Amino acid sequence: MRRGEFDEFYDHDLRQAFERFGNLVRAEIALDKDTGVSKGFGFVSYSEVAAADAAMAAMNGAMVAGRQIRIEKTSEDGR
Repeated sequence: MRRGEFDEFYDHDLRQAFERFGNLVRAEIALDKDTGVSKGFGFVSYSEVAAADAAMAAMNGAMVAGRQIRIEKTSEDGR
């Protein structure tokens, strides 16, 4: 991903793209702590596993903000 591709894509945009699948606990774009520039990825968490699974099935490979996204599942404890 090239720097600047998602500079105009914010937490609320991510939330809007994923909220239709269930109760979101977190929807955040990762930002460089020194520059505030998007790192090109974000995090989405749901209160229900079924909602997360539905979002993954529907959104992996989908176009969001003109870019194809890739979704990876992680556990809350990072394993």
